[in-house]
Amino acid sequence: MSIKVNYNPAWLSWVASTTTCLRYYGMEVDEVDVAGHSGYAFRMVVARDVCPSGPTVFDWNELLQGICLLGRNCRTELGIYPGDYAGRELALESARRDLLSFVRDETEHGNPVVIWGTYVPEFGVATAVENDCYVVSTFREMTGEEQPPIRYDELHDLGIVYGLSFPHATQFDPLQRDSLALQRAAKLLDTADLGGNYRVNYGAYDNWMNALLNNRINGFGNAYNASCWAEQKQLGGDFLYRLAGRLPAVAARLEEAAQLMGVVQGYMQQLAEHFPFPAGPAVESESGRAEGVRLLGLARQEESQVAIAVTRAARIQNTHMLEVGEAEEAG
Repeated sequence: MSIKVNYNPAWLSWVASTTTCLRYYGMEVDEVDVAGHSGYAFRMVVARDVCPSGPTVFDWNELLQGICLLGRNCRTELGIYPGDYAGRELALESARRDLLSFVRDETEHGNPVVIWGTYVPEFGVATAVENDCYVVSTFREMTGEEQPPIRYDELHDLGIVYGLSFPHATQFDPLQRDSLALQRAAKLLDTADLGGNYRVNYGAYDNWMNALLNNRINGFGNAYNASCWAEQKQLGGDFLYRLAGRLPAVAARLEEAAQLMGVVQGYMQQLAEHFPFPAGPAVESESGRAEGVRLLGLARQEESQVAIAVTRAARIQNTHMLEVGEAEEAG
């Protein structure tokens, strides 16, 4: 199976890997479609110390409904084994063996599989199993590094065993699909922040700003998050523009939301340039951290307006779809 992950954009590796798999089946989709329909484009999570884990700390199964509506059903293999407890290693070994069998079966039937932990804690695509090793395509496509097969028990999975395949085509009404994507975006942008170590939406901004203000921040994670979320805002704004072109009942509101998201993305891009990956001197100085707080505050303010515009659009579109349904029944 010849397949290469297109890591452009490069930071949200689940989006890049999933897009690559769908395009393998001949689907005319890109990262904007995948991020938008899955909801990844509207889901922001930041840890209290802004460590690198934030962009992947949520239930990955929540991404799958939108992918099914795009045109492929999803099969998953998932096990989570946090902490250190009696029996963990045996359970983890069993789960890793199960994943190996899952990937072997899928790839032998011509289905690439998104897996977690390829060389680093990131997603990549498994294209075959050879001698209990995964043959993969990963972010190393960008860097030109070699991609040797990875033994099933040498994934950098951090105790999270994950495989995702897309074995069968599905069909769904495009208008229904776009309307549901809009409802999903509105829900995610308005998700309540429950506090704690990992916070979402406006709370995510607060975690980040507090970490900078108090100089209790993971420098590597700070730069990584900046790049990830700058990319995410770009994907979100582009997706809203696409929806505006396909949902005439709410086109004006979605264009407004897309423009606002573009402003958010501009601030986040400045943040990513201010804190270049993997880590730069700006995070070490008080003035450098203060500039980060300023940019995040501006982005947070604009994103609150994005949420309002998208929520209003979703309500109007929902009413429109109900009216369309009633008209079809009457006809």
